[in-house]
Amino acid sequence: MHYMYIIHKQNIQINAQEKNKRRLYTMFNRYKNKSKVIVYGPGQNNGNFYNNVPATIIERDPYYKDYHVQLKDGTDDWILPKYLRKPYEQKRKGK
Repeated sequence: MHYMYIIHKQNIQINAQEKNKRRLYTMFNRYKNKSKVIVYGPGQNNGNFYNNVPATIIERDPYYKDYHVQLKDGTDDWILPKYLRKPYEQKRKGK
């Protein structure tokens, strides 16, 4: 009986690990299309540094996991998600 319990417990742990691996590859977008964001960081097109510039999300690239945004002045740029934040969102500590 004890041996069967150990096997069952190991199977549950393996299933939990597989489920956690699947969560890493989901199609979850933190910022939805057409949502308003604030950009604070470098862009990837020209390397411009944006300091608290309002922007709108156009799309998210599923391979590179960066966002195509349209800035307030009408230009487009690709921004990494760590340089985006929602309006009125406090800065995350340690990041």
